Amino acid sequence: MLVEEIKKIADENPLACFQCGNCTGSCPLEFAMDYGPRKIIHMIQIGLDEEVLKSNTIWLCSSCYTCTYRCPRKVSFTRIAYALKNIALKKNIVPRNVKVFYETFLRHVLEYGRLNEGIFVNELVLKAGKSFREVIRDVNLGIRLWRKGKISMKISKIKRVEDIKKLYELVEGKEV
Repeated sequence: MLVEEIKKIADENPLACFQCGNCTGSCPLEFAMDYGPRKIIHMIQIGLDEEVLKSNTIWLCSSCYTCTYRCPRKVSFTRIAYALKNIALKKNIVPRNVKVFYETFLRHVLEYGRLNEGIFVNELVLKAGKSFREVIRDVNLGIRLWRKGKISMKISKIKRVEDIKKLYELVEGKEV
């Protein structure tokens, strides 16, 4: 049962939520989610485990903790979302675009020790399986951001990138 897994991973109890809605009302990204935080917790409470893990909500949580700060029961949806991500990854229930994002991000960090935003975004656009129209739209946006100096197309690497790789090897496979 998802409730027990969440308790184990995040030390949070979704059953403590009494559905006041403060989390959803204060979430800055709720507009983009298929279900708001309150609804996700309710779905967990009634056992809709598969629907919760297939939801885009857990991947869109920006970890701002606004929901947690405003919760009268001190239930941390952010920590619950982290636990749900871990569970979804273990069960291989990950949307393709999310998987591409995380794999590309990790490869860049391990290779360069940092994120080269322009190169990263270009690679994501190419791997995302978007339509030609979507690719052109994204490329045009990228060009505008580059012209304004918001992103760089230069590749830079930190001096001791091997230390990042060693750190990753130490924590690989451990839950967040």
